Amino acid sequence: MSTERISQARATNVPVRFPDIPLRTNDYGWYRYRCATLRTFMTMCIDKILVVAERASGSQAALQKAVMIARHFGAAIELFTCDAEHSYALGEDVGSTAIVTRCLAESRRFLAALRGSVSARDIDFTIQAACAATVGEGVCEHVHVSEPSLVVKSFSDPGLATASPASVTDRYLMRRCPAPLLLTHGRSWHPVPKIGVMVDLKGGSSAGGSVSSSRALRAAVEHLAAGCHGEVETLETTDRLDVDVLALQLESSTFAEQILGTAVFDLLLVPERANSEL
Repeated sequence: MSTERISQARATNVPVRFPDIPLRTNDYGWYRYRCATLRTFMTMCIDKILVVAERASGSQAALQKAVMIARHFGAAIELFTCDAEHSYALGEDVGSTAIVTRCLAESRRFLAALRGSVSARDIDFTIQAACAATVGEGVCEHVHVSEPSLVVKSFSDPGLATASPASVTDRYLMRRCPAPLLLTHGRSWHPVPKIGVMVDLKGGSSAGGSVSSSRALRAAVEHLAAGCHGEVETLETTDRLDVDVLALQLESSTFAEQILGTAVFDLLLVPERANSEL
């Protein structure tokens, strides 16, 4: 629907109707379904990018990749870090509160320094720190609150010439992150990025799941490619993976291990549940 039609509808106080999605104002279940369907139409409409920063990993690479994508889409960037080392101090007593407060203040200083390491005055930045039992849990909890369009994180050691194995946090986020997740090795994309999409329209367990999830993955990849002026290539599991980004619906742990063992490209993981939860 065009912006003009929406404006006219608002001016005349007429309900905005989207194609093939009738309104049933007295049916709450139908209302939830309709909202989820509309969000599927807007898959990967990137307006906010969450960068997960860890002191022991290449957070600089993740930030630079996020800045590049943000400029293509006009998106804002939120820098986030989670302190799991001091999670033992989480409690209600005064001593525990003081420890957590100091840790969060130190984390914010780390994020501020990371923000200052890039020249990006054209992008809106925010910073946020948390303390949780594990980094993965902290990130997923914050994603539910912040609702970013995309989460960007570096692999464990993106400075290696060959692909490094994913960390425990990486693997956790690959299975649990409720938003599309881009894991990067820090390599620059080509001027015209090549984005490979691996789908399984038969609903098998190798690279994808249901037909609907495969369509959602395809829509996300096409939107990303359009915004970054890239090219989309459909791949099979046996193809040579000569791409800048490989996008897949990760539903098979066995296939995940195979990809992580050979990957020298960025991985874009689009969870099926992201379409209805974000």
